[in-house]
Amino acid sequence: MSSRSAVENVVIKTDSAYLANSMVTYVAKWRVNDYTNHRGSPVHNQDLFRELDNICNDLALSGVQVRFWQVPRGQNMPADRLANAALDGSDWRTFSEDDLFEGGEKPHIHHEGFSLPPGTLFLSSAMYFS
Repeated sequence: MSSRSAVENVVIKTDSAYLANSMVTYVAKWRVNDYTNHRGSPVHNQDLFRELDNICNDLALSGVQVRFWQVPRGQNMPADRLANAALDGSDWRTFSEDDLFEGGEKPHIHHEGFSLPPGTLFLSSAMYFS
């Protein structure tokens, strides 16, 4: 493990194919093409993708690898509930574990045969694009 940080990996679990594919496959191409797509049109939500890409790059410079996992929607419901609460102006800190996981649903920390190594920060995401 790096002496700079106890976290060496960040895994962002998302049910959004758009987010996962964009960050894993397309963002490097968009960076080179000033965030224009293969048709020459501006990338939708490019401000959000630029910001997320910058955060991922900053983490990489600190020795932290960021991965994106696409999962079925049912495996990402707690993050969806928190995102909806934030959009509604609710205080997410008032949510109990039962509120988030509906009394039985628990976060998954294993994906397609890959176990999370020590020093991994595991996040679920719910992103809403305009």
